[in-house]
Amino acid sequence: MIKNNKIHIVVAIAVIFALAVSVTLVAVANTEAQKGNLKTEPEYARKIFGTDIISIDILADEDDWQEMLDNAINEQFIMADVIVNGTKFMNIGIRPKGNSSLTQVASSNSDRYSFRLQFNEYVKKQTCFGLESFVINNMLGDYTYMKEYISYDLMREAGVDAPYFGYAEVKVNGEPWGLYLAVELYNDSYEQRVFGDTKGMLYNVKMSGFGGNIGDFRRGEQENMPNRQEGWPQMPFGGAFQQNPGFQQGPRNEGGAPSTPPRGFSPSDSPPETREPSDSNTPRFPQQNAWPFMNPPQNNPPGTSDNNPPAMDDFNPPAWNNNGGFNWNFGGMGMRGGSGGSLEYIDDNPQSYPAIFNNTVGKGTEKDYLRVIEAIKALSEGKDLEKYFDIDKILRYLAAHTFVVNLDSYSSQMAQNYYIYERDGKVTVLPWDYNLAWGGFFNSSASSVINFPVDTPVSGVSMASRPLIDKLLSDEEYKDRYHGYLQRLVDNYFSEGKFKQKIKEQDALISEYVKNDPTAFCSYEEYKTAVSAFITLGNLRAQSVQGQLDGSVPSTTQEQAQNPNKLVPAGNLNLSVLGSMLGGRDGRNFEFPGGFQQEGGFGWFFQDGQQRAVPDRQMPAQGGPGQGGFFPGGQENREGRTQNRTNINIPRSRDNQSNSPILTGVLVLLPVAATVFVARYKRSY
Repeated sequence: MIKNNKIHIVVAIAVIFALAVSVTLVAVANTEAQKGNLKTEPEYARKIFGTDIISIDILADEDDWQEMLDNAINEQFIMADVIVNGTKFMNIGIRPKGNSSLTQVASSNSDRYSFRLQFNEYVKKQTCFGLESFVINNMLGDYTYMKEYISYDLMREAGVDAPYFGYAEVKVNGEPWGLYLAVELYNDSYEQRVFGDTKGMLYNVKMSGFGGNIGDFRRGEQENMPNRQEGWPQMPFGGAFQQNPGFQQGPRNEGGAPSTPPRGFSPSDSPPETREPSDSNTPRFPQQNAWPFMNPPQNNPPGTSDNNPPAMDDFNPPAWNNNGGFNWNFGGMGMRGGSGGSLEYIDDNPQSYPAIFNNTVGKGTEKDYLRVIEAIKALSEGKDLEKYFDIDKILRYLAAHTFVVNLDSYSSQMAQNYYIYERDGKVTVLPWDYNLAWGGFFNSSASSVINFPVDTPVSGVSMASRPLIDKLLSDEEYKDRYHGYLQRLVDNYFSEGKFKQKIKEQDALISEYVKNDPTAFCSYEEYKTAVSAFITLGNLRAQSVQGQLDGSVPSTTQEQAQNPNKLVPAGNLNLSVLGSMLGGRDGRNFEFPGGFQQEGGFGWFFQDGQQRAVPDRQMPAQGGPGQGGFFPGGQENREGRTQNRTNINIPRSRDNQSNSPILTGVLVLLPVAATVFVARYKRSY
């Protein structure tokens, strides 16, 4: 028989052991968190983005709200309260947001702006269930209400760390305002969620302007650029566009256009008319291409033809004057990505990359910027890519990005609408702004969208001028991996009628909201038509991608131009019914004069700047790729799939499983195990 005092010693040893192990585990957890290896799912994942439809009720002083709308182009915050899924948050900041979309709405008779909700704008450290801010996008240019949703969903399917997103029913002071898409912003909340801490740097890459204009200067961002020169010109199409005195928002005339034409135009230059909507309740926009310089010439310039337009380097269309017009000059910086957005190496001066560093999220230093420039330089040389870039994440991004054909992006002259995330000198890219995906930006041919080449996925620029694509796809190992991610999207998202089922499920979710949307940019009938066309487009796109992967469809721009008979036919598919750039009725697209937008669409620029037209052909018969599954003769998956809304809106990344529950369980079980051990020991003796 052992005496009781020895039992106390055993108890003490067991407790000390349990505490020692617990302290060790906590220390290891902290170390992993510092390395970014420990990630947790935040509360807002469930309480905001875990619902079918997010409920957002904005409570604002009516005078403040109206003043903000009347001066939306200034993007100034006002203070308001907001109720998100039943929980009220006081004194948040809200403002209109956008670039071209902002000016388009400001020039119309609609107040349906996109908005940014900033919960810590007036109350320090206030969050919405842990989320600092998010945006609600107004669906401009998207009659399907699904282009951006599906694009982000495809990003997640590819394994990209996309932001959370979900549909939102928005009210203002209790009155219905419309169905929007809520999207998590890239900021500290996102970085903590995905990377485990906030030690990296985020940059919102925005076009620096047509013809060399500087980018998206916004309060809280532009001051982070070191040694910014005074008097730098501002960006048209919104952003800092409000600083140009020539743009005047309202008062609006009955047609939706500003009553005062832009400075620099005589009355004879004013738009001759506005296109009337199909019903009086739908917002009206100025007639697309009504300005003289927006219309293509009747005849091609001397020495050119439909199949041989002028080289892009020679393109210098007319422009508005400096008081607020479009300053387009493709031979300069700006749209050619020469201000950093293209990721072409210029020099070691951060001021040479305003499209990147003028849009720093938070505060950056010159040391931070130089790490990004070092990576860009390595990219230009094609050296040590694994050291400077998260190659696998970028290949996943490129696969999904190429699939959805978003040309308001890095893939075109725009060289914008993506984020750079840099951590310890290693760079990756993150997706942003996909409302003009699926052919909504600069296109006139359904065939060019369906058959957008996966191995030369650029438009209007050479592959060499987009080194992030060029260098990675020039490496056979990387290219094979990229093809594998494209195949994964085809198999998991489109085959056997999966895409049609996905769209039908989304339609069932939002259809009644769209039908009752008081500020919609399209009628309910147009929405239903767009949804049907979207199913056809998605399946035909998947059929083309599959063909390009197996070799039956050419996968480069040049091969497609030489073998147009091998392309997947578009038939009578009309992309305009899906909505497009400038959001105008009939989906008519913005056109550049002088041949930038030619018959055949955006996908057919050769690397010498020339373009070839690829004719559309006939639609497959009913039951073919545009109707059920995308494979010819394929059968639709009629069993369907039951959506788990929570899983759809907040899926965990395969590489981002939460470790906290495991750690918590271990810490709880250790003392319990010690107690049980002691109890058994005591009973034995």
